[in-house]
Amino acid sequence: MIKRTLSALTLALLALASHAAGQRIYIDAVNGDDSNSGATEQDALKTVTAGLLVGTLNGFRTVVLAPGVYGTSSGETFPLVVPTQRRLLGSTGVIIDGGGAPLAIHSGGALGNAQHYLQNLTIRNAGTAIQLNDRTVYIRGCVIEDCTTGLLYDNPQQTRVSRFLFRESRISNCQTAIETTGLCLVSLDRSVLEGMGQDAVHMNYFGGATSSVVSWYRSVIRDCGGAALRFVNVDSHNATLEIEGMQVHRCGAGFSIGQGTPGASTLVDINSSVLHNVAIGIETSGNSNMSVDLTDLILSSNAVDLTLGGADVQLSNSLVQSGQLTGSNGVISGDPQFVDAPSGDFRLQSTSPAIDRVLPALYWVASPRNIDDARPSDGNFDGVIEADIGPWEFEPLQATGPAVSGQPLMLEIFGQAGSRAALFSADAHYPAYQGLRTPFGVQRLDRHTMEFLQFITIPGNGQPGMATVEVPADPAMIGRTLFLQALSTSTAAPFGFAWSNPLQQQIITP
Repeated sequence: MIKRTLSALTLALLALASHAAGQRIYIDAVNGDDSNSGATEQDALKTVTAGLLVGTLNGFRTVVLAPGVYGTSSGETFPLVVPTQRRLLGSTGVIIDGGGAPLAIHSGGALGNAQHYLQNLTIRNAGTAIQLNDRTVYIRGCVIEDCTTGLLYDNPQQTRVSRFLFRESRISNCQTAIETTGLCLVSLDRSVLEGMGQDAVHMNYFGGATSSVVSWYRSVIRDCGGAALRFVNVDSHNATLEIEGMQVHRCGAGFSIGQGTPGASTLVDINSSVLHNVAIGIETSGNSNMSVDLTDLILSSNAVDLTLGGADVQLSNSLVQSGQLTGSNGVISGDPQFVDAPSGDFRLQSTSPAIDRVLPALYWVASPRNIDDARPSDGNFDGVIEADIGPWEFEPLQATGPAVSGQPLMLEIFGQAGSRAALFSADAHYPAYQGLRTPFGVQRLDRHTMEFLQFITIPGNGQPGMATVEVPADPAMIGRTLFLQALSTSTAAPFGFAWSNPLQQQIITP
């Protein structure tokens, strides 16, 4: 469901961008003048304040900001009130400096009952960076820093759903990144929340006719004094939380989810995530109307992994380092063996017990399911494709760098100590759902163009075998893709051999 939600979001963003691009007004804090028309870059206005007003009067949809600092010293008046269906479009070097104002941007304001779009802006030095009045604000490629609150919604009486859609953006060095009270959806996609003095996200949900949806995907929350998410379903309406591909570390708590009213129904789905070095990994407080599905999780180096009170909780296919609730439903204990957990690198080493632990399913073969868009592969060379626990998929065949025309491509292959792998290349490969099922697993290389390249000996014990592939110095090859796969000896495979993951490398210019 998360993937479908995000696909709809992507289409909405593209549609909004296309609709807005045709009508523009230009702002330049360095070279502009508010006596100009703002119709061209050469005749730009100076302040965003003036640009939003002119846009309202003349029907402009997009306000384009040139690099510069937009603050009180350049003539801005805070808060900047973004009217209905407006788009603030910045770029590298565009800074909105609130100068200590209580609020930098009011998204909606007196005219706000529709959509707003903020892109490629840095917003800093304000009590609240962005306050949502009503409906939806799309935030993409933005940085919010050095504020008390990053995003704020406080409208408990509103019965219509409002939304923060926060994508490929970052909030840092605030007390709270996102705070909502009322019927408000919060969507995180490939974003970072870090350095919060209190909770990263604090949500008091007051429902309406539509259930609230928290949709978080492929994001990082770290270094928070409070919880990564503290969610309370305050009244008797339904709420749904979907969380996937999250990496949470060095926080007071991971996910704290409560239900204040017995009549409410709260559905929680948390999967493919890491919670590392937090005081409490996941805590719930509710009743039997709260259903919590936890799957494909790694909880490690936490003071307490799970505090599960009142709710109906199901935990499966997960690694809980402390051993809590292990022994059934595919739940194991042990050290997950991350590549570099202190630095936030939660990829798995080749010897991790989390590799190939989630039962195979057909759609996994065809669909990426992890942070790096990797499809499940046979990570332990037992001839069966299974998914790894957590947000990262370990792939035994890896490139150490790009495929550069005329230069050697360095490869690593992990496997059993003393095993030997045959490396092959091909001009094409089969789609994931059409790979050849062989006694040794799934062969993805096109059998008609497949060529043997070399043998590789694998030291094992976490050390890879190394190989070098010469990339042709042919200009006609630039932009084409190298398709590689290895067939390794393996005592874990029923027939003594197993296919690695396929590897694709596009040839680039030197």
